[in-house]
Amino acid sequence: MQVASEDAKIRRAAGAFDARFSRASVAAFRTGSSAHPVERLGEDAVILTGFWEARRNEDARIFLAQCIDVRPTMLVVRATCEGVSPLRTVTRLCAPTLAARVGGPLPFALRDVASALPAGVSVTARDGDLFLIGRGASIPVEPPFTCSFFLEADAALSAIWRAEALLARALPLPITFADARAEGALAVRRTDEARLGFREVLTAIDGIYPGKSGCLRRTVAEVIADASAASEPIHLGLDVGATGHAWLAGDRSARRYDIAFTV
Repeated sequence: MQVASEDAKIRRAAGAFDARFSRASVAAFRTGSSAHPVERLGEDAVILTGFWEARRNEDARIFLAQCIDVRPTMLVVRATCEGVSPLRTVTRLCAPTLAARVGGPLPFALRDVASALPAGVSVTARDGDLFLIGRGASIPVEPPFTCSFFLEADAALSAIWRAEALLARALPLPITFADARAEGALAVRRTDEARLGFREVLTAIDGIYPGKSGCLRRTVAEVIADASAASEPIHLGLDVGATGHAWLAGDRSARRYDIAFTV
């Protein structure tokens, strides 16, 4: 079986989201000496990858503003798999000067993408990690959340420990998910904003806890720790010839996969 190139996968997902992008060019978003002059992109639809490498600088804002004025433009922001890092939590709590030096880690909330756009440009539609941008009305943006790492760390640690124990049994995933949901039904029910904050703390703990860290353990842990998560469907996605991903139905940042099913 032939494995599609990364650009082909992006184009296929973008075309399913918006037909104008089914044959769009896929270009790396760069600024400075390695940038593609806007005129070289032509006037057809374009999909820009590597948006966050621009670090939200002024050149990037000018580039985007010029780009959307002549063609339909979409961004690919790989937020789910790359965006939530322990560095983000550490720098927010302890070392803002370090955060300034290394650049902000990738976000996992729509508001972070929207805040990096130039004036007058907004996210007009979203499908997972695909962001259609333009000068139209913005889609609703999540409000800022506040979350204390120290208050949530204990719950996150306990949930990761339980998730590791459930997964270590190597039972079929539907059984593992059912057991996690039974525990989660008795857990606290967080608001949508609180869940965003807890998910960030959960990811930081997952990154340092022994065992097999990753999206599956984090998803099971969130189900265990939150009654709202326990009632949500769990999606499993797989790309042909590549790795897969597990996520909860309420996670809007999850991208499209070649094969996907719900448990």
